[in-house]
Amino acid sequence: HEALRSNGRVSGVEMQMRMRGGRTCLVSIDAGLELVQGEPFHWGFLRDITAERSLEDGFVAGEMNLQAANEVLNRQLKLYEMTEAVAKVGHWVMYPGESVVHLSPGYADIGRLGDVRQVPIGAHLQRVHPDELAAVKQALKRMDGEIVEHRWCQPTGTWIWLRMRMHRQIEHGVVKADFAIVQ
Repeated sequence: HEALRSNGRVSGVEMQMRMRGGRTCLVSIDAGLELVQGEPFHWGFLRDITAERSLEDGFVAGEMNLQAANEVLNRQLKLYEMTEAVAKVGHWVMYPGESVVHLSPGYADIGRLGDVRQVPIGAHLQRVHPDELAAVKQALKRMDGEIVEHRWCQPTGTWIWLRMRMHRQIEHGVVKADFAIVQ
């Protein structure tokens, strides 16, 4: 009431109102005091903002949940990166429609690939020893989790033995990714 006297109007004042039947709603009030032919005239406008605030509260809660989930995922990712480094393992992932294979830091370390994180599809096969190439190609076709051991040539020319377990992730009949753990 004081704001009306000093400023002549108020805008966006929120308060709860109990309606007939006991329902409570949140309203936004705009009001003013105008002089009409020298007489004070009070006007007011109430707007029910219950649903609007509920949506905003839901949005804020959703954002907080998303942030918390992101923090958990970041911790899990860091733990996985540390596990790769200690266990001397790595992985690769290939997504449908892409022309590259994504490599983990652990995979790059095993292969002595430096900071490389993506390679063209088929690049790994070019370095597989000819005696094991057919077995690796068969495992790639099956993607059934079978362990395949094969020799692989690092860029330095050194041959190393790799163990690889490959899997295809399918959700609702759609291929989402092909991936492998490499040791």
